[in-house]
This record gives sequence, C-alpha cells and structure tokens, in this order.
Amino acid sequence: MRDLKENFERSVEHSRLWHVYKTNLQAFTLHVGCLRVHDEPADNIAELRLFNATRMPFFQQLRDELRAEIIRNNKQQEIITALVFRHLIENLPAPYTEEGKEKNEKRPKNATDRWQFFWDNAIKKENQDKNKKTHPHPLTSFHNHISGEKRAVDPNGNITAASIKCATDVYISGKQLYSMLSTNIHKSKFGNDSSKTAYTVRDDQWGETYRGLLRALPPKEENIKDGEVDWEAERKKYLE
Repeated sequence: MRDLKENFERSVEHSRLWHVYKTNLQAFTLHVGCLRVHDEPADNIAELRLFNATRMPFFQQLRDELRAEIIRNNKQQEIITALVFRHLIENLPAPYTEEGKEKNEKRPKNATDRWQFFWDNAIKKENQDKNKKTHPHPLTSFHNHISGEKRAVDPNGNITAASIKCATDVYISGKQLYSMLSTNIHKSKFGNDSSKTAYTVRDDQWGETYRGLLRALPPKEENIKDGEVDWEAERKKYLE
C-alpha cells in the first residue's frame, strides 16, 4: 500500500492538471496580496488563511470607508444638481419689475409663484404644440413618455381642477419643482455654472418623473456663451 501511495503521488506530481493547479494557486496567492508564495499548494493555502485572518479586516475597513465616501459624493452631487436647476428655473420666468406691476401684468414677485405661473403657460403652449412635427415643444417628448395623450389642459386651453385630476404626474411635478429642489438644498455655496456638464442628472436619483423633467429643461448649447445663458431665448423656447 505504501508503494502504491508513493507511485500515485509521483504520478500526480508529473501530471498536467497538477501543474496547472499549482500554477493557478500560486498566481492567486500573489493576486490577493500575500507577500510570499510557495511551491507546495498546502503551503500556499496556509498563506492564504494567514492573510485572511490578519489582513482582510483591514481591507474590509477600507471597503466600508470607500462605500461611505461614494454615498457622500452621490449626496453632494444631488445637491449640486438641485442648485443648478433651481438657478435655471429662477431665471426662466420673466423677472418681476415694478413697471410690469404698474401695467397690471400678472407676473408674481415670489420665486415659487413666478415659476408656477411660467409652468402653467409652458404647459398650455406645449398642449398646443404637442402634434407639431417640426420644432416640437421642449417638453413634448418627456410629456408623451410619462403621460401619453393626457394633459392638464381642457379643450378650451385652460388648466382646471377637473383636467388636473385627469393628468398624470407631469403637471403636478412641474408645479412642485421649485419647492422640491429647495428642499434638497442645504447650506451650500453655488457658483452660476452654466456649462453643458452642469446639467447632468444621474440615473439613480430623483425618480423617473422628476429625472425626465430635469433632463428636458437644460438650455440649448447655442444659447450658452462664455458660461452665460441667454435666458430670453430660453424663455421663448417654452412660450412662443
């Protein structure tokens, strides 16, 4: 039996599969970060066990710290996105002026009210333009994706309580957009970054309706010059 065992072990040591096993185990031992590698597989397995017992807790801590940093970065990016788009929707509505007040023009002074007034008019215009084949309204593609043919506008072109009930989330989300963005903004400083990349919206944030709405709002490239947006041209895009 002893001779049989010795012959078997010699045969195994000279086999191709045994050589592949040894080589792969050596490579894996080095790959995981062990400082030493051995010729005998049993010694490499012992090396891996030692590494797991002494070094893996350290690497687990690094992974946990990296995961926490990714979460912090994602949250910061979400706040940056909120700042960028709140700046955008503060500038899309025509600014309040005392002259407009004297002319009895319905142009609210409060930022939230000005946005909601602008949004109502943009939705009415989108409803008129939804079947245009050329120069479609900037909200139509997103509105069709979320709502299909439903709109918060009645046949006479008015927004009523009844028509809002028939509409999907698009109209309501737009009305709430300013307050929603403001809620997501805490104490952060914001530079008026109007570059194309500033309006990036991540796939894992905001939810489908708000994400689609935000992606429909960025200015056209031709309306951005030297980092400044031509807000008058952007305003016409929605209302004329």
